[in-house]
Amino acid sequence: MSPTLAFSYIFRLLSYLSTYRTEEQRWHNTPHTLPLSLPRLLTSNQTSIMAVAFQGGVVVGADSRTTMGSYIANRVTDKLTYLHERIYCCRSGSAADTQAIADVAHSQLAMYSMQHEQRPNVEVAATLLEGLCYSNKDRLSAGIIVAGWDKENGGTVYNIPLGGGMFKGPWAIGSPHFTSPTGSVRFASRTPGSGSTYIYGYCDATYREDWGRDETVEFVRNGEFLGAFF
Repeated sequence: MSPTLAFSYIFRLLSYLSTYRTEEQRWHNTPHTLPLSLPRLLTSNQTSIMAVAFQGGVVVGADSRTTMGSYIANRVTDKLTYLHERIYCCRSGSAADTQAIADVAHSQLAMYSMQHEQRPNVEVAATLLEGLCYSNKDRLSAGIIVAGWDKENGGTVYNIPLGGGMFKGPWAIGSPHFTSPTGSVRFASRTPGSGSTYIYGYCDATYREDWGRDETVEFVRNGEFLGAFF
């Protein structure tokens, strides 16, 4: 390689890094401003799922990427799965395992509805999924967030980490963190997801119990972005 060509490559690399750092500094100096610069969008491979309850229901969100280590195997994955009327789950972990569990839960909840002649509530769905995850904890890699609305409890969110366990709270994210209804206790449960820990501080500092639909949607949108690109 000629010295001139080598110098050209080095100059282009330094220009790129300078632009990248300038954009990153601009982001940190302007909180919650979307979207982020193109270099970050192209190089990030993190994933995240999230569910938040509010007075009139729940808001669920997820990115659309399936990763294999540092490799993005699929950029158009649907991680939000319908379980029953007004009940959804957010899936993380092994895509095949969580799809199988969600399919079984959907079938059993339909059977429950026919047998009891009423819709299952969110707690029933979460308990069913927790049982499936726990009874197959040695064979499956599945962390699930169950969220929905029912007339008994309103909007509710349940976190089911790897290996089973069921934790109820106002919000849940697909990472090793969960906040209690008071916001003062953190359970050492893990719903797998490769999203950055930056989202933990954002959720703790930003969430308010008196939010309506619009504020909750914006909270989930920003949380998903921060979890996927930081």
